[in-house]
Amino acid sequence: MNQILGFISEWGAVLLDSLPHAVQRTLGLGRRFVVLEPDFDGWMLSRTRGAVLDGIGPVGVAELADKMRRREDPVVLVLPEQMAMRSVLTLPGPARRSLEQVLEVEIERLTPFKARDVAVTREINPTQDGQIKVALTIVPYSRIEEQVAPLRAAGIEINHIITDRTRVAEAPDLS
Repeated sequence: MNQILGFISEWGAVLLDSLPHAVQRTLGLGRRFVVLEPDFDGWMLSRTRGAVLDGIGPVGVAELADKMRRREDPVVLVLPEQMAMRSVLTLPGPARRSLEQVLEVEIERLTPFKARDVAVTREINPTQDGQIKVALTIVPYSRIEEQVAPLRAAGIEINHIITDRTRVAEAPDLS
């Protein structure tokens, strides 16, 4: 019986994930996540269902590892805002065809890092005049590794990494 319930639960989660986040919010549904944020002496642990964040409190790495063994929900690591650099670029519409190359040049122009040494998320929005606005969030891999290494050593798998805690429900689409 437990196997059947486990299968139905997993199947339901897959179906839920296939719905756009806007539809999930409208229906009052939402994936559950475990949310981790670096804190002074350890980690701030929270749970979320959709956009509702329920703080559990600060925990050390050892306690965190123990609590995480009992959870199957995906884990979202929220990096501190100051770890990320944000920039909005306005580019001509045809730049979309070679966007990767354009962004590589812009990242190296805007930061002291090579494009291969940073994680980048981008949101592309067209403008009325045919241009595109590209919102970039840039975090060096070295800073990500500083946060992930102690978690990995404790056996905690991170599924998504974001920098804006208000967007936890969108984590699968942002990270």
